[in-house]
Amino acid sequence: MDLLAEPPDAIGRTSTQRSDDTSGARVVLLVVALLLLLPGMIEFGLLVQTTKSLNHVAAQVAEVAAAGATPARMDAQVVSCASGINPMRISCTYLRRSWDQAQERWGPWRMLRAKGAENDAGAAEQIRVRLEYPHKLILGQLSGRLLDASEDHTVVLQATVDTARR
Repeated sequence: MDLLAEPPDAIGRTSTQRSDDTSGARVVLLVVALLLLLPGMIEFGLLVQTTKSLNHVAAQVAEVAAAGATPARMDAQVVSCASGINPMRISCTYLRRSWDQAQERWGPWRMLRAKGAENDAGAAEQIRVRLEYPHKLILGQLSGRLLDASEDHTVVLQATVDTARR
């Protein structure tokens, strides 16, 4: 009889056998936890991807706006630059404002309009490109509550870029 050996438990298992049983249980718990987290990670990744795409489109549109493009040309730029998102679902707002010399501050934002073949922003006036995109959540109500989504499980993502007319 080995005096250094560990005595078995009530059902005859040694500590090594008990350790193997708990290792299996830990693996099962880890797999379940990862399976629960995976959809959330995918949802977050899609939100980041859509936000980055929207920011890219806004930056591209701001470039052509600063060069004098009309709002119609800016809309065409939205369609040509949108990758990974549906350009027809993007809501676009184009604004301009000028420096008020008398009050030494920027004036109010006004709608940017076409003036012939260019936009109506004067030299050095600020131009704001604001885009909104309704992003449908894949997890629906589960992530919708966390992200303050609408009843149809949609969150509105926004991208705004300010630039100056050249």
